[in-house]
Amino acid sequence: MNTNRLKRKIRDYVIGDNVSLGANVTVIGNVHIGNNVIVGAGSVVIKDVPDNCVVAGNPAKIIRYQNN
Repeated sequence: MNTNRLKRKIRDYVIGDNVSLGANVTVIGNVHIGNNVIVGAGSVVIKDVPDNCVVAGNPAKIIRYQNN
Protein backbone atom coordinates (compact mmCIF):
# COMPACT_ATOMS: atom_id res chain seq x y z
CA MET A 1 0.00 0.00 0.00
CA ASN A 2 1.34 3.41 -0.96
CA THR A 3 1.13 5.60 2.15
CA ASN A 4 2.39 8.71 0.35
CA ARG A 5 -1.03 9.19 -1.21
CA LEU A 6 -2.67 9.13 2.20
CA LYS A 7 -0.57 11.91 3.72
CA ARG A 8 -2.36 15.24 3.67
CA LYS A 9 -1.72 18.60 5.21
CA ILE A 10 -4.60 19.13 7.61
CA ARG A 11 -5.22 22.57 9.07
CA ASP A 12 -8.23 23.18 11.26
CA TYR A 13 -10.02 26.46 11.60
CA VAL A 14 -8.58 28.99 14.07
CA ILE A 15 -10.72 31.32 16.16
CA GLY A 16 -8.91 34.27 17.76
CA ASP A 17 -9.37 35.97 21.12
CA ASN A 18 -12.45 38.02 22.01
CA VAL A 19 -14.58 36.61 19.17
CA SER A 20 -18.37 36.68 19.36
CA LEU A 21 -20.24 34.11 17.26
CA GLY A 22 -23.97 34.59 16.78
CA ALA A 23 -26.49 31.76 16.80
CA ASN A 24 -26.27 29.15 14.02
CA VAL A 25 -22.93 30.36 12.64
CA THR A 26 -21.28 27.83 10.30
CA VAL A 27 -17.50 27.77 9.72
CA ILE A 28 -16.61 25.82 6.58
CA GLY A 29 -13.09 24.79 5.65
CA ASN A 30 -9.71 25.91 6.85
CA VAL A 31 -10.33 29.50 7.84
CA HIS A 32 -8.77 31.87 10.35
CA ILE A 33 -11.04 34.22 12.31
CA GLY A 34 -8.99 37.06 13.76
CA ASN A 35 -9.10 38.73 17.17
CA ASN A 36 -11.93 41.07 18.25
CA VAL A 37 -14.36 39.85 15.59
CA ILE A 38 -18.17 39.73 15.69
CA VAL A 39 -19.84 37.17 13.42
CA GLY A 40 -23.55 37.79 12.85
CA ALA A 41 -26.19 35.13 13.51
CA GLY A 42 -26.70 32.61 10.72
CA SER A 43 -23.51 33.59 8.89
CA VAL A 44 -21.51 31.11 6.84
CA VAL A 45 -17.78 31.82 7.11
CA ILE A 46 -15.82 30.40 4.16
CA LYS A 47 -12.87 32.83 3.97
CA ASP A 48 -10.37 34.25 6.46
CA VAL A 49 -11.65 37.13 8.60
CA PRO A 50 -9.19 39.91 9.61
CA ASP A 51 -8.88 41.36 13.12
CA ASN A 52 -11.24 44.04 14.48
CA CYS A 53 -14.23 43.71 12.18
CA VAL A 54 -17.88 42.70 11.99
CA VAL A 55 -18.94 40.10 9.43
CA ALA A 56 -22.35 38.74 8.47
CA GLY A 57 -24.18 37.01 5.67
CA ASN A 58 -24.03 33.94 3.49
CA PRO A 59 -21.20 33.95 2.61
CA ALA A 60 -19.94 36.17 5.42
CA LYS A 61 -18.71 39.59 4.28
CA ILE A 62 -17.11 42.44 6.19
CA ILE A 63 -19.80 44.88 7.30
CA ARG A 64 -17.52 47.32 9.13
CA TYR A 65 -14.25 47.66 10.99
CA GLN A 66 -14.19 48.31 14.74
CA ASN A 67 -12.09 51.00 16.40
CA ASN A 68 -10.04 49.95 19.41
